[in-house]
Amino acid sequence: MAEEVPFTTFGEGVHRGMPNWWWYVARRQIAKRRVVSREIIGLKSADLIHDAGTVAGGRTNDLTETVFDVTTRTDAARFLLTNNTGNQRALLDIGIKGKPVLRLSGADGFVHDSFIDYESVEKNGEIKLKIDNDFIVTKIQVEKIADFWHKEGRQRKHYYELTLVGTQYNFEIAEWYTLDLNYTLMGKDEFIDSLVSVEAISIERTFDGIGTTSLILKEEEANWVFDANSPARFLSGGSHNRSVRPDVITVGASTYIGPADLLCDGTADQAEIQDAIDMMATRSGGIVRLTEGQFNITATLIIYGNIKLQGMGINTIIEKNCNDHGITLSSIDNIFLENFKITRNATDTDGTKDLIYGSSANNIFIKEIIFEDSYRYSMKTTQCNNVNIIDCEFSGNTQDDDISIGGFTGITYTASIINNYIHNSNKRAIVCYYLRNSVVSKNKIINSGTNGTHAIKLDYCDYVTVEGNTVDNFRGTAIDVNAGQSNILRGNTLFNNHFYSAGIVNINCMGIRLDSSATAPQDTSVIGNTAYDNGNIVDHASCDFNQPHIYNDGASTSGGTWAENAGPP
Repeated sequence: MAEEVPFTTFGEGVHRGMPNWWWYVARRQIAKRRVVSREIIGLKSADLIHDAGTVAGGRTNDLTETVFDVTTRTDAARFLLTNNTGNQRALLDIGIKGKPVLRLSGADGFVHDSFIDYESVEKNGEIKLKIDNDFIVTKIQVEKIADFWHKEGRQRKHYYELTLVGTQYNFEIAEWYTLDLNYTLMGKDEFIDSLVSVEAISIERTFDGIGTTSLILKEEEANWVFDANSPARFLSGGSHNRSVRPDVITVGASTYIGPADLLCDGTADQAEIQDAIDMMATRSGGIVRLTEGQFNITATLIIYGNIKLQGMGINTIIEKNCNDHGITLSSIDNIFLENFKITRNATDTDGTKDLIYGSSANNIFIKEIIFEDSYRYSMKTTQCNNVNIIDCEFSGNTQDDDISIGGFTGITYTASIINNYIHNSNKRAIVCYYLRNSVVSKNKIINSGTNGTHAIKLDYCDYVTVEGNTVDNFRGTAIDVNAGQSNILRGNTLFNNHFYSAGIVNINCMGIRLDSSATAPQDTSVIGNTAYDNGNIVDHASCDFNQPHIYNDGASTSGGTWAENAGPP
């Protein structure tokens, strides 16, 4: 008895799109469809996914796949896993991934969809072929026409423009010819041997000349062979067609056992992710969801406007291994990245590329992302407006800043850097250039920095509020302000920020430093901060428990608690 196959569910309801990759898990859940029943009767590009471990629960995944057969029977797969380890093993999870062939049952009978190109439908929409004449009378004629146009329409074609000497009337529109050319272009020999059809003809001749003939030629489907064995290219009426153009596309990692629209193989996984992003870009935005598992990318992911790249938490991992940024945001608006981890492969030591890099983009929202082990900046933007970095974690950066948000001389930008956790990195934590009307708030920075660096750095910023941050055991200055005006440092807790060398506290490490050079910041408010056990409390201020006056600035501290190298007051 045929069972109905469940559609993939995402979030709030039934998936409305292209399950190009489905998963038929051993549990074989049953779901109801409103119009037709759908039964899996075969599987294309099938693969067996399994996970094994010790009896105690440790994962080993060392069983040998001896048999995997999905062709003998239409209703089942046969597989044999062999334990050649000599030790006891437990099968922890197993599933079959692939592109299913569905039998669609409805009022018009039974058809199957094995020849429907869902990827093309997703990208280009459905292409309908209307047959309305007295010359096509048999089913085999219809199948041949459908097969030809299926192949003709799914491949890109070249167009050629030729100008021939003389008025040549022997060419006709839609006639087919063989184009055979060889020539030299930019020092390289080019050879063209292609079957073409004539798309357009233009003939010109002056009164006393021989004239010219211009042709527009289109590459045609050469050596077409009819190989369809089913009338499934056409589904009677519209009742059997899957609805298309979903607002969510799910990309599965190579080890993921569950439903997904596109499936990665663990090598150059940016190809499948980028395909999903590109598809969403054609429909002006949507969500590209990454499943749990590791995605190995060997080229940058380019995010377009109104796209959300969304993971499923800490177990969704993007690992960069390329001489490029991990994720690139360039000259676009409205980008959302959330809920995944991004790191680099140990062999990726390009010191010029960042985990995430943005340039000339607006309305960037980075939320709940774990940045780990960057070899350059973890998160960097330049000349981007309204950058929001919220609830993220940064660790292990040994080469450069974790967060670098920058503008340009004479142009100011806005940013909100809120509630992030930065730890065990060797350089600066948060660096802001040319920001205005921005917020750096509730961030926690611990066990980071090197001698002479800054946990929070404002450079040429105006009207920026640095509030409620905690800086603990930073090997450098907790907050440094250089140039700019009317910034507020309020309610921050700064302690144990110093650098010892030969038993002496390095005086270049401070709780708060306001630059005293010609570019000193103006009208800075330092209010209600708690700073203790730092190298120096405030630059050029000799104080112990007394509230210091901020050197070279028009504002004094108020309501602060201060202590130097004496523990909490």
